[in-house]
Parts: sequence; structure tokens; C-alpha cells
Amino acid sequence: MKQTAGRSRILLYIAGVIVLSVTLFWLCYSFDNKYTASVPQASNGLLTLDENTLMEYPALFLTHGWEIYRDRLLAPSDFAAGLRPDEYVYIGQYGGFEGSDVRRSPHGSATYRLNIVIPSNPAAYSLELPEIYSAYTLYINGVKAEQFGDPDPVGYRPETGNATVSFLAQNRIEIIVAVSDYSHMYSGMVYPPAFGVPQAVSGMIQTRLIIRAAVCTIALALALFFLAVGFFMKKDRAILLFGAVCLCFVGYVCYPLVKSVFRGGLWWYGVENFCFCAMLLLAMLLQRTVTSSSRTALSITSAQSANARSLRRSSSPRRTRFAGLRRWFGRGLRTRFDYVFVGFGVVVCACSVLRGLLPVGVPSLLAGYSLLLDFYMWAAAFFLTVSILRSVGKNTQYGVTIISGILIYDCAIIMDRLTPIFEPIRFGWFTEIGGFAIVLTLGIVMGQETLRQYRDKLTLEGKIAGIENLVEMQRSYYPVILESVDKALRASHDLRHHVAVIRGLVSSGKHDELMEYTSMYAGASSSLSSFTFCENYVADVILRHFAVLAEREGIHYQVDAVIPETLPIDNADLCTVISNILENAFEACAYVAGEKEINVTVKQIKNNLTILVDNSFDGTPRTRGGVYLSRKRHNREGVGLASVRAIAEKYGGSAVFKPDNERKVFCSEVMMKSTYFTCV
Repeated sequence: MKQTAGRSRILLYIAGVIVLSVTLFWLCYSFDNKYTASVPQASNGLLTLDENTLMEYPALFLTHGWEIYRDRLLAPSDFAAGLRPDEYVYIGQYGGFEGSDVRRSPHGSATYRLNIVIPSNPAAYSLELPEIYSAYTLYINGVKAEQFGDPDPVGYRPETGNATVSFLAQNRIEIIVAVSDYSHMYSGMVYPPAFGVPQAVSGMIQTRLIIRAAVCTIALALALFFLAVGFFMKKDRAILLFGAVCLCFVGYVCYPLVKSVFRGGLWWYGVENFCFCAMLLLAMLLQRTVTSSSRTALSITSAQSANARSLRRSSSPRRTRFAGLRRWFGRGLRTRFDYVFVGFGVVVCACSVLRGLLPVGVPSLLAGYSLLLDFYMWAAAFFLTVSILRSVGKNTQYGVTIISGILIYDCAIIMDRLTPIFEPIRFGWFTEIGGFAIVLTLGIVMGQETLRQYRDKLTLEGKIAGIENLVEMQRSYYPVILESVDKALRASHDLRHHVAVIRGLVSSGKHDELMEYTSMYAGASSSLSSFTFCENYVADVILRHFAVLAEREGIHYQVDAVIPETLPIDNADLCTVISNILENAFEACAYVAGEKEINVTVKQIKNNLTILVDNSFDGTPRTRGGVYLSRKRHNREGVGLASVRAIAEKYGGSAVFKPDNERKVFCSEVMMKSTYFTCV
């Protein structure tokens, strides 16, 4: 019943994430799409805008109604002869210059033309031109307004970038774009331009760039932080992989920012392409690493098979050259399913590097590479989804968190295929949003994992300190034990003399002398008994150790401890908690001028072990950001209190430290569930 209910909750959660993701992408498609924006559009090469229309739509997108003249680089003077266009197209209708005739080459030259009728009053206008592939000349009202590269086939030089042109005009605007491409997968105008009032156009561009810059900043900060942490933590593989994922995501989404600032050739497109492929590959490796190294233990069979594989690899002389590199990248890959998909990702990444060597004169090669990328996106989504569902079924940690980002990415790919006519206005492409979801969810997981490792480190430091204290206590108590043993041996040796005296007194009938002698012997032997605070040996040793210190320091030390002999709490943890609290109490008492007092109460109430310590202090707590600072560590957080808090949380409990400034008493309260491990 519990397993069925758990699966039902997971399925309900998955359905909820899918519904929300699809809704998000549908809203982006409907309200952040240049093609679905409710703005006037041109028809047959002409767009008419009056004053009211410009006031209602100060920024609009020139998507439809463009004239196209294929295989011709035309200047404004060429249109005086009354040329007729080959076709009226919307921007992005074709991937190149081939049009509807697939037999034509997508590369070569073409000219785009659009006329806009505007009010007769002179006014300023702006035209935003996204990246045009791969060299072009822009004419506005017969004047050259912008040029990227050299579109002349004789001296062809590719250069791309985003540009914004502002100009004065009245009555009519003629926009002519003469384009040539012989070096890119796309050719010509692929992304719709924006036109309108300069303030509105620049505001839209700034909003888009700010959002993208914020995303890049977040991802870059995560990358640098986790890469630094990964190297600091002895090259932790999972953390380094996540840092690399974030770095690749930055290289993928920062392309528009780079093209808005720098003009250049097409090499950055190859960087963007490689970063996208590498991001998916690293995400697959990271996902398998995180789920396989989760705190939920792997099965013994899997561990044995992994050890057997590593043994076979180490014993094979043919595999020793790259064994270390292969083990580092292959860690977490358990089945052939993992190796096949990750291997395919490596091949695609290699192809993305070699893509620049493909001849653009062979369209079939470029089309094949484009299909390879599409298949790779689907394969990566399938791998991530299947592997995370397998890990969730095995109750591995962090599964629900990771699956959220992966499902969003899956929905992004599906919606990207279902809505092909999409160009974002302010936000990113669907795959960028999906990639950012993966980065954020993996960032949450890696942050939790890093915090867990830090807490474990504090706990370990506290345990070491506690064990050292326990050893020191036992070492200091050893002479007392030896003295007690010596007294016991002497008492045993003298016992026969006492027995002889008692027998003599009994045989002689001297009852009064017998009573007096036995009373005297009982008083002497009582000094041999050893005082204890509780039945638990570890707690008793610690409490007695600090009792000796309290007597030496002149501190009134009172203990009320009722602790059973055995507890399901680890002795090192119990020692760490009690000794750290008492050590801090003694440290606080050292700064008190008057009467000093420490009251200790340790009791097991039902399933909870409660430790209460009240101690005198000088009435001035030293805190920073809600954290108590240690005088011994130069006003840094004390390791002791942090370790106590970590151990209490480990046992499903809590640790509260609060000062009473009026009474000048510092209160420490720790609660640990003594049955915590038995309930898991």
C-alpha cells in the first residue's frame, strides 16, 4: 500500500510538472512570439502605418510580406525598372535562398525589400536587424545605412552581428537588404526585424539583453563557485561536472549578447553549438553521478560488478593508458544503456567541433548535421528521463528535484517541435529555458549536497574533538582508577585480619565491642566506593571529568542525569554533544567575576534524549548574523556549537542556544530522538 501510494504521488507530481511546463511554453508562444504578436503586418511588400497605429504599436515586428529577389544583389536604383519579386515570403519561412524548390541551393545571393507607408510629419524611427547570414548591405530610402562583411560574390567576406539603425523619415520608408551567404548553415534573413519608435525599440532590446545577462550572470556565478569548491574539495567529480554544465550553458545562451556587442565571423556560432552539445553530455554524466552516489546505498551486486569491471580494466595492459581518465568520466555509468547514450553524446560533441570543416556547397551534409543535432536533443531528453525515473523508483536521494528540471527540458523540446514558428521577443528559446531549468534544479541538488558535506565535515571535526576529549578524560581518570584498585587490593589483603578480630569478638561474647568495631570498619570502607552520576559509562565519565574541573575552578556544579546504560545514539556523538556544551559553559564562566554556576540536566523522556545546560556568563553574548562566536577562534563561529547542531539534526532533533541577559545565564537545550535510526 505504501509503495502504491508513493508511486501515485510521484505520478501526480510528474503530471503537475508537465502541465505547468506546457502552460509556461504555451504562454511564451502566445505572448512572447514575434509571429503571434498582435501587430499590423505587411501584405505584398507594403505596410501602412498611420499615427494612431504607431501610437498603439510603438514597436512592431516585420515578419510577413517581404519581397525576395533570388540570385540578385540589387541596389535602390535597380528598382526603377519595375522589377517583380520572385515571391512574397515571411522571414524564417525558408532556411535559405532555395525557397519552395528543394533542388535549388540554399546558398548564394538574394535581395529582400519592404515598403512602409508612414505619416507625413518627419519623425525618428528605429530598425533592429537581428543576425543576417552571412554578409549584407542595408539601404533605407536609397541610402546605405549599414553593412556587415562584403556580400559581393567576388570579394565575399562573412560577418554577422545584431544591429540597430535609427533615422528620420516621412511619408514612405523603403527597406532593401542585399544578402550573400556561402559559409553558414542558414542563409539570408532568418529572424524578423523590429521597427518602430526609437524609445520603444531600444526599451524592448534592453529588456531582452538584461534578462539574458541576468541568466548568464547566475549561471556563470554558479559555474565559478562550484568549480572552485570542486577543486577545493579534492576535485569532487559531481561538483566539477556541475560547474562545467553551468559554464557550457553560459557559452550557449550568451551568443546574442556577444553578437550585440561584437561583430565578427562565424566562429562563435561553432562555440555556441559545441557548448550546447557538451552541456547535454555533461548533464547526462552528472545525473548518473548524482543518483548513483546518493546516500541511498547501491545494491551489493552492483558494487561487486563495478569492482569486477575495475579489476578487469586494471589487469588489462591495453586499457591502462587512459584508465584514469576513463574511470573519472565513466564513474556512475552502470549499464550498456548509459554507455551507449553517453558515447553517442561524445560523438556528437566531436562532430560539432568538426562542423566548421564541412563544405557548405554540399547541402546534404549540413542537413544531415542538423538532423543529427535534433536526434541528439531527443536522445539526451530520453536518457535523462529514463535514468531519473529508474533512480526515483529505487528511492535515491534528490530524484524528485532533478526530475522537475528534466521534465521541463523534455516539454521544451516537444513544444519546440510542435510550435516551429517561434521567435522570442524578450525571453529565450524553449531549449534555453529548459536548459536553465536543468541548471537551476541541478544547482539546488549540488547546493544541498555541498551543504551536507560541509555539515558532515563539521560533525566529523566535532566527533574527533569529542573522542580526543574522551580519551583525555580517561587518561586523566586513569590514576584515580589505579588508586582505587590499589585500595581495593589493600582492603582485600586486610580483610582476613578484620575477619579474625570479628571472630574473636563473637567467640568471646563482646557484643558492644563488636558493634563499635563493625561501625568503624563500615565507615572506613565507605570511602572506597566510587560516586557516579548515571548508568551510562560515556556520559558518566564526561560529567565526572567536568566535576573535577568545576571543583578546581570554584564553580558550583550541579548534575541531574538519568541516562540508561545503553542508548541507540552513537557514543562518539553523545560524547561530542555533552563535552562541547560543557566546554563552552566553562569557557563562559571563565569571564565571570562573581559567583559561577553550571546546572546540567540530562534525561530520556519517552523517545527523546534531552540535554539542558544553564551556565553563568558575563551578560554580553557575542553574535554575528544570529551565530554565536567563539573567543578562542578570533570571533569566528565555534566549531563546537556548529557540531552540536549538526549532530542534533542528524538524529532528527534540534539544538537551541539562547542567553538570558537579565539573569546573566546562558541556556543550551539539545534534543535528540534516540529511536531515530530505528525508524528509518
